[in-house]
Amino acid sequence: SWIATDLDGLLRYDGTLTKPIEQAYTAWVLNVVANDSLQLYGGAFLPAGEALPTAPEAFEYGNRSLRFSFGALAFDADEATLYRTRLVPFDTKWSPLSRQTSKDYTNLPPGTFTFEVEAVNAYGLTGAVGSYQFTLLPPWYLTWWAFTLYGIGLVGLVVGGAVGYNRYQTAKLEARNRELEAIVTQRTAEVVAQKNAIEQANAEITAKNAELGNAYEEIRAQNENLEMAYHLIEEKNRDITDSIQYASRIQRAFLPDVADIRKVFPNAFVMLMPRDIVSGDYYWFGRRDDYVLLAGADCTGHGVPGAFMSMMGNTLLHQIVSEGVVHPGEVLDVLDQKVKFNLRQFDPNSKTNDGMEVMLWTVNLATRQLMYASASRPMIHIRGGVLTEIKAEKVPIGGAQYRDHRGFEAHAFPYEPGDWVYTFSDGFPDQFGGEHGRKYMIKRAKDLLLEIHHLPAQEQEAIVRKEMTEWMGERHEQTDDILVIGFQLP
Repeated sequence: SWIATDLDGLLRYDGTLTKPIEQAYTAWVLNVVANDSLQLYGGAFLPAGEALPTAPEAFEYGNRSLRFSFGALAFDADEATLYRTRLVPFDTKWSPLSRQTSKDYTNLPPGTFTFEVEAVNAYGLTGAVGSYQFTLLPPWYLTWWAFTLYGIGLVGLVVGGAVGYNRYQTAKLEARNRELEAIVTQRTAEVVAQKNAIEQANAEITAKNAELGNAYEEIRAQNENLEMAYHLIEEKNRDITDSIQYASRIQRAFLPDVADIRKVFPNAFVMLMPRDIVSGDYYWFGRRDDYVLLAGADCTGHGVPGAFMSMMGNTLLHQIVSEGVVHPGEVLDVLDQKVKFNLRQFDPNSKTNDGMEVMLWTVNLATRQLMYASASRPMIHIRGGVLTEIKAEKVPIGGAQYRDHRGFEAHAFPYEPGDWVYTFSDGFPDQFGGEHGRKYMIKRAKDLLLEIHHLPAQEQEAIVRKEMTEWMGERHEQTDDILVIGFQLP
């Protein structure tokens, strides 16, 4: 039929004709915004003659929270168009179809990613995939030059140890010199007595005395040189000790304030006894949403090498939890991968077996659920006067010999208010002492914790510290760093 119009013409309507719906179309990434404010990418539609970039765009590490906006040229029933997305390789599968035209990602790790979007129009037809590729640069402290600085610092500390050994040898020489001076003094007195008693031997005695005088002068000159060297070495050793003391203050600044832990667990204590000035044992505390996380760790070695490992572990745990990982098994998995990556232990030729033993708790105070995962550290649980030892998984964090380890198992159980949980480093049960110079042993440690668990946390800490001090006494030196953590669940 024909229809008259006010444009000096006719329109024809033919109801037998059908509208084609199978028209090809594409989904597009319209823009990318970082941290809700900074636009990093303005869309796929460019001015005439300008081409899309061929290489991935690089973003600074601070732009880890991204929002991708997208759309599709579907002209019929646009509001019925559905979308699904994925971020390769971050997402393992497509998101469910929805009408949302934006997708948010937070705390992305460094790497190269491709954001893909696919649309399904009102007729159920799927369009071509639109994509946008970009690279998120790593933070400065994970770059190659940062690890170079770490290595230089370690070499400096090794040199400092050599200076300390030299001071020890100098002290031995000084003691020997004092012995020689005593001998010279004694012989001189004997010569004087013989000179007064035997006049006929005066000439011989005078010659002998001259020889002894020459020897004395030589010894005195050597003593002066040794004294100068001693003062120089003493000054250098004081400088090195002052540097390590300063490093100790830096390490303590990395550790959580126990007062912050007691804001969540009022009845809690942390007893840390470094063997040297700095420690390879450390503890860590963090919060994320409804979850509270607490860890105790024992790094390979003690002193300066252990301190380097403890600061790396503390930093990595903060980074992992800040990225939204709170499940204890997953936290230990990521920590294990990062430690091996930082120490280059994935290299088949790597011989470094350095790492750390960790006990990690995740507590949900709202649901009263305690989750935990262990890397070679045990957990002690006391409820109603009954002590239960939960054995550790016999695999540490890091170590080239464990490069194929596939994950740490997590456990969970509902806790009751008043439950006590503890963990400790192996420096606690392995410390030598007592009348027969034997190890303290885990059984004695468990008996002590069961005996004192009803006391306030600060009294428990004082008792454990006193127990270790008296166990070592004056005859036994501390053999390792000692860490004991205990807290009562509210």
